[in-house]
Amino acid sequence: MKSGKGLGAISILLAIISLGLGGYVIYDTYLSPSSLNEISSIDHWYKESNSYSFDSTSFEYVDPMSFTVELDETSSVYIVFNGFVRFPIDDTYNIVYIRIKINGFYEGQEMTVEAEAIDFRQRYSFALQYFDPSLPANTYTISIWARTTADTTTLGEMSLYIQTTS
Repeated sequence: MKSGKGLGAISILLAIISLGLGGYVIYDTYLSPSSLNEISSIDHWYKESNSYSFDSTSFEYVDPMSFTVELDETSSVYIVFNGFVRFPIDDTYNIVYIRIKINGFYEGQEMTVEAEAIDFRQRYSFALQYFDPSLPANTYTISIWARTTADTTTLGEMSLYIQTTS
């Protein structure tokens, strides 16, 4: 009688496992949302530069911080530009404005880094981010632009990272 109970318990356990595996196969094949089964295409671009010195107090391209990105289909895009600002040593109020340009148009929010009455060369870190969940298929030139109130301000240890997912 004991061996019959053990065999029955094993049979029930195997039946439960079989039902579970069968249920998973049916869910994965027929019931799961199709977006869970699609594999995304992820592309990355990265560039870094040691320093940038301003030529004027107007918006100017932060050389070499740009990429030309070709999208074959609608994609999400994530952009991050980071580094630090060094203002001149003086008693004035200094500001740096940083923007992202896509195909000649400013996108996202402008980043502002401010300092007043600097008596030594401090570093002010920044990280500007931008995300667009659905950028249409096209070729895009993505670049960083900045302006300052003091043309002796410098940017340092900069990096530009772009990620697209389609």
